[in-house]
Amino acid sequence: MTEIAFHFNAPDKLAYACRLLRKAVSSGAQVVVTGEPASLSALDTQLWTFAALEFVPHCRADSPVEQRLASPVILSARKAKTEQGGKRKKYVNNAKGKTFAILIQKRKGVKN
Repeated sequence: MTEIAFHFNAPDKLAYACRLLRKAVSSGAQVVVTGEPASLSALDTQLWTFAALEFVPHCRADSPVEQRLASPVILSARKAKTEQGGKRKKYVNNAKGKTFAILIQKRKGVKN
């Protein structure tokens, strides 16, 4: 069953998105983040720097196919599209100039 959750009123939207992505990746999910190019660039930078001892593996949708297949998080300026079935959660974070749609898809065989 599809589950939709809305996250809003976060004081630091980028930091919140990073924590949400870290949690999704640690649960074994595959994630596509869509948004405006400027917002995605800011998120890309934040994912590299938000925690000194942690790294959230990610790449851009226009990265080489090998890199996209190995990355649990893909940043895409176009509409999210998944190729496999499974449980999906869509998180939307609306803020001035920083709107992201985060599509989280559980990998087959991974439990919550």
